[in-house]
Amino acid sequence: MRYLLLVFTLFSTFAYGQLSDKHWLPPLHSRGITSSLDHYVYLSTPEPIPFGVVVTNGNGVPIAGSPFTISQNNPVSFYIGDEQPSLMLVEQSGLNMSSGDNGLVFEGSSEFYVTFKIVNANHGEIIVSKGKAGIGTDFRLGGLPQISDDNNGNRNFVSSFMATEDGTTVTVSDYDAGVTFTTATGTISDASQTFNLEAGESVVLSGYTDTSANLTGFIGARLESNKPIAVNTGNIIGGVIDGFNDINLDQIVPVEEVGTEYVFIKGNGSDNSERPLIIATEDNTQVFVGGIPSPYITLANAGDYVLVPTSYYSGVSNQNMRVLTDKPVYAYQILAGNIVSNVADRNTGLNFIPPLSCSFPRSVDLIPSLNMLDPTSNKTYPTDLFVLTTVDAEVSVNGTLTTALPATVIGNSNWVTYRITGYTDNVKVESTGPMSVGVFGSSGTVGYAGYYSGFGVDPEVELIEVCPEETVSLFDAIVSGDIPEGGTWSPALASGTDIFDATLDSTGVYTYTVSQTCGDLVLDITVSPLPIPVFTSITGNGSVCENEEAIFNVTASPNSSVEYTVNGGAVMILDIDATGTGIITISDLEAGDLTVSVTGISDAFCSNITTVTVSETIVVDGLLDPNLSFSYATPICPNEDYALPTVSSEFNSGGTYSSTAGLVIDSSTGEIDILSSDLGNHTVTYTYVADETDCINDGFDEFDVVIEASNTVSFNIQDFCLNASDIELPSSSLEGYTGTWYPSTVDTSTLGVYTYTFTPDSEFCAITTSFEINVSTCFIPEGISPNNDDINDNLDLSSFNVKKIKIFNRYGVEVYTKLDYEDEWHGQSNKGDKLPTGTYYYIIDFNDNIDSKIGWVYVNR
Repeated sequence: MRYLLLVFTLFSTFAYGQLSDKHWLPPLHSRGITSSLDHYVYLSTPEPIPFGVVVTNGNGVPIAGSPFTISQNNPVSFYIGDEQPSLMLVEQSGLNMSSGDNGLVFEGSSEFYVTFKIVNANHGEIIVSKGKAGIGTDFRLGGLPQISDDNNGNRNFVSSFMATEDGTTVTVSDYDAGVTFTTATGTISDASQTFNLEAGESVVLSGYTDTSANLTGFIGARLESNKPIAVNTGNIIGGVIDGFNDINLDQIVPVEEVGTEYVFIKGNGSDNSERPLIIATEDNTQVFVGGIPSPYITLANAGDYVLVPTSYYSGVSNQNMRVLTDKPVYAYQILAGNIVSNVADRNTGLNFIPPLSCSFPRSVDLIPSLNMLDPTSNKTYPTDLFVLTTVDAEVSVNGTLTTALPATVIGNSNWVTYRITGYTDNVKVESTGPMSVGVFGSSGTVGYAGYYSGFGVDPEVELIEVCPEETVSLFDAIVSGDIPEGGTWSPALASGTDIFDATLDSTGVYTYTVSQTCGDLVLDITVSPLPIPVFTSITGNGSVCENEEAIFNVTASPNSSVEYTVNGGAVMILDIDATGTGIITISDLEAGDLTVSVTGISDAFCSNITTVTVSETIVVDGLLDPNLSFSYATPICPNEDYALPTVSSEFNSGGTYSSTAGLVIDSSTGEIDILSSDLGNHTVTYTYVADETDCINDGFDEFDVVIEASNTVSFNIQDFCLNASDIELPSSSLEGYTGTWYPSTVDTSTLGVYTYTFTPDSEFCAITTSFEINVSTCFIPEGISPNNDDINDNLDLSSFNVKKIKIFNRYGVEVYTKLDYEDEWHGQSNKGDKLPTGTYYYIIDFNDNIDSKIGWVYVNR
C-alpha cells in the first residue's frame, strides 16, 4: 500500500494552528518607555513526553538556559529583559535596518505554544506566536487608529518582520503620503522601502505620532516578500482617545490565510475602544455586520479599513458580533479591559482574529499562567476566556464542564460564544466541537489579550494505492485535521465500515460525509490499484576472467524487488531503481560457468511475489601465468654505453623494470645506462600487472647483473732503430687478459711511426690499448770531445732506452758502467777520473727486447 499526499480544503482557507515545532518572534520598539518593561517568554505543549526547545537569537546564538525542557502540564517561562534594548526590544539606533542580533527563534522536536508577555506598571500585552502557520509572503498591517500624540511623547506604530530563509527581499508600501519612519539618524518618508535579509535577520519599522500622518496612515500598509517571513504589528504605546495608552500587539498571518467570516467577543471598553478593525485585501470589498443583508460599507481599495461601531455587538455580559465580507479581509479586534466608565479605554489591547472554521481544534493544552504577566511577582490580573464553538458543543476547562451561558451569534446560529471567568494559573480548554480560545486580562491600567486556538487545521488527505487482495482503512488516508467519525461513505464499502477490501471493492473515489452544525464535512478519498510488477530481462557481460567482476544488468518494473540465485545458491534480493534498472555484481569468481537465475519479482509496496524463471549464464576463464624471463650479457663493462635485456618471443611486455640502488635503468625498456650506474652487483626486477581482461596472473622475475671495473693493459715498448731484428710484440696474454695484436708483427725496415693495437677478448673488461713505435736511424756517436763547450761533450744515448752500458779501454779493462743510461758519460772512469784521449769500446743492453750492441767511441781531449 502507498499513500500520496493531497490537500483537501474546507470552506476556510486556514491550514494552521498556533501549535508548531518552530516559531519566530521579530523584535519590537518602544518610543518613550525604555525601562521597567519586564518581558518574558512562556513555552507550553500537549506532548506528554518531555522534549527540549532550543531558543536562539536571530543569528543562531543560544540564549542562557537553552534548551528548555517542556511536557504536558509542565510549561516553562524565562526572562528576556526589563528595558530597551534587549533581545526583543531595539532602540532607535536599530530601527529601519536588518540585524540578526535581536529577535527569537524557537525549535523543538514536538509541537508547542510560544507566548511573549510584556508588562510595565501601567501597560501590558501578550503575543501568541503563530509558528510555521504564520509565515508567508504578503501581509496587511494593523494597529490602533489614534487621534493625537500623547502628552509624554510615547505613542508610535511598530511593525517588525523576520526572515526564515536566506536571500529574502521584503518591500513595505501602500501607506498614506506623509507617513514617516524613524531611523537611527532621523526620519524618512519614502513611498516604499525594500530590505534584504538572511535567515534570522529582522527589520523593525516604527513611526512616531508627533507626525500627524502616522496616527492612522500606516494602517493597511502592505508587506511583500519573495520568501516566507514572520510579522508582528501594533503599538508600544498607543490609544484610541487622548490621555489613555497601552501596549497593543499581535502576530499576524499572510493574506492567503485570512477569511471572510469573523466573530468578535466584546471586552470591557467603551464605544471608543470596542471596535473591530477590518482591512481589505482586494478592491471593492463589501462588509456585512450583525446579520444585516445589506453591506455596512464597501472598501474601495485594498488596504482601506473600517472601524465597526460597538453598537453592533449583541448580548448582555457575553456579547458578540459577526462580520461577513465578500472577499478575504484582515480582522483585528480593538478592545479594552476596565469596566469603570471613566477609565474604560485606559487599558486597550489588540487581537488578530481568526476567521470562522469548522476545522478549529477541539483542545487547547495548555494556556500558561493565565492571569499573570510576570512569573517572578505575585501580581495577577482578572482574566477571562473567550470561547467560540458550535451550538451543540460542550465546553470544559481543566476537565470540568463550564457553567457559563452561551450567546448565539446573530447571523450564524450554528455558532455560540462563551465568556468564562474565575480561572487562574495553567488552563486547559476542551470542546466537543470546533473551538477557538482567546484570553482577555485587565486590571487598572494594564490590559492584554491573545488567541491560542485561533486557527483551524484543515484535513490533508493522501491518495491510497492498494495491492491485490489488500485491505485498508480509508481513514488512514487522512493525515491531519480533527475528523469526526459517524459519517457515511459513498459508494458504500462491502465491509459496511471504513475498511476497503481490494478483492471486494472497486478502486476509485470514495466520498466521506459528516453532517456538522457548522457545516457538512465532505472528503474525497481516491483509491488506485498498484500495478503488478513485471520482469523484463537479465543480461550478463560475456566472458570474464577470474580476477574480474561479473555484471548482470536487470530490467524490471520501477521500484520493484527481484529475487535471484547464483549457481543455485541462496535466494538474494535486488532492488530495482526508479528507472526500472538494477545491477547484480559478483566477485571472487572461479573458472567455469556462472549462472544467475531470476526466480521472482515483488512490488516495493506489495508483499505478493510473482514467480519468474529466467537464467543467464556467462563463462569465467581461469588465469594463466605470464612469461617474464629475461637476461643480460654479463659481466657488463663500464666502457660500454648501455645494455639491453634479452627476452623471448613469448615474453609478456608492458611491465615495469626496476633495480636495486645504484643502477640506472629505463623502467619501460629495461635499458641500463652503464656510464651513469655504479660498479658492482645489482638485481633487476621486471614486474608485470596484467589487464583484468587478459586472464593472466600478475607476476615478476629477477636477474642479477655485474658491472665490473675496467683495467688498462700497459706496455713499455718504445722506439726501435731502423732494420732492428727480432722485434716481438708483448705476449697475447698480458696481466691476466688474453687478446690479439694488430698488426701482429713489428716491421722496422722503414723509417716512420707505426700504431699497434691490443684488443682483449670479450669476456674481459679490459680496455683496448694502442701505442706507437717510432722506427728511426738510431745513430750512436763514434766520438766525443768533453771540453765543456756544450758541443758533443757527452755520449748521448737518450733515445735508445738503454738498460745498461759498459765501457772498456784498449786493454779490455772495464773503466765505466751505468744502468738506465742516457747521456752521463763524458770520458770519466767509474771513480770520476778523466780518462786519456784514445779509443774506447762499449757493450750496450736495451730494455725493449733489442739485441745488445758492441761498438767503439773516440775520446778527444
